[in-house]
Amino acid sequence: MDLIARKNLAKTEIIDIAQMLQTDLKDRPVIAVWSKSDKKGEVHPKLKDSLKEELQSLFKNYTEIDISNFSTDDPDKLVHENNLEVIDWLLNKILVSSRKMLVVNENHKNDLFLNYKGHE
Repeated sequence: MDLIARKNLAKTEIIDIAQMLQTDLKDRPVIAVWSKSDKKGEVHPKLKDSLKEELQSLFKNYTEIDISNFSTDDPDKLVHENNLEVIDWLLNKILVSSRKMLVVNENHKNDLFLNYKGHE
């Protein structure tokens, strides 16, 4: 894991990528997925905390989740439930209704003015 071996250099690279992402992102949601989170304990706590703070300051709609492919218990939340939670989060954000009102196309049979739709 880069944050374990390369520490601040890896953090700087992550923040650089996040800043590039932020430029075009506007207010869209962002999820940071800590893959290999079974190794997260090996990352220095100050490094983890400062990375989280910087990402939260960059993105208004920021969420963080831990996943791992190595089970400590079976069933393991990090392996099974959190992988599904990432997919669920993504689908909930993607499939959100635009909440725009539908325009009803009324037909006024006897009024040429109200029925005019322009040049079709």
